[in-house]
Amino acid sequence: MKEEAFRQQVRKIARMYGWTLMYHTHSSVRSDPGFPDEVLLNKTQKRVLFIEFKSEKGRVRPAQKEWIEALQLCGQEAAIWRPSDMEQIVKVLGPSHLCLYTGAPFAFTAHPGTETTSEGWVFGSEEQEVGTPG
Repeated sequence: MKEEAFRQQVRKIARMYGWTLMYHTHSSVRSDPGFPDEVLLNKTQKRVLFIEFKSEKGRVRPAQKEWIEALQLCGQEAAIWRPSDMEQIVKVLGPSHLCLYTGAPFAFTAHPGTETTSEGWVFGSEEQEVGTPG
């Protein structure tokens, strides 16, 4: 799937979950390098997502990685998404009681019976502290 088609598919799903404000720079020619492709805002969930979209084989440039990591370090929800991440994407966009973002890529809060990804996303409703990944 091409990156633009994937981005449009995610936007459609986001709208279904109440993400009403969306920003995408259509031409990044005069923009600073690396800023994420999309900013999504859900007023009900009081959440903002910064997303870099990539096709399955798309290369993440150093400036893109730097932006995502810096946003995460500053406590923002930021990720690089590929079409194969769709199951996780739906969980992240879903109601806030299904997803918690810790805001730090190396400090996780896990929920019993759920999985924690290396990007800092966790799924579930009851928190349980876990150690820092090695």
